[in-house]
Amino acid sequence: MAGGLENRHVPVISEANHRAYLLSEYDRLTSEIESNQVVIQEWVEENERLTKVLGWYADKDNYDPVHLDTFGYIPIDKDEGKRAMAALSHIERITNLSQI
Repeated sequence: MAGGLENRHVPVISEANHRAYLLSEYDRLTSEIESNQVVIQEWVEENERLTKVLGWYADKDNYDPVHLDTFGYIPIDKDEGKRAMAALSHIERITNLSQI
């Protein structure tokens, strides 16, 4: 044979083995996709929670003196940043967990 092809060893894969390999890859990739979808859903929910916290701080009504309580505090005064601190603490925890 020309070009030295007579010395090359070409592995022969049976159709059954090839089909089994493709099915195992399909199962592996399907499992990976499902796992990633769970992670994506968790991040979507986390984004919604954080957006809600930011929305509360962005709401001008929480700064409006019309909402003064009997002690002269508006909602933002009573909060003292607790919502923001809780959100930041949660972000820090999940960030640290993702680095493990």
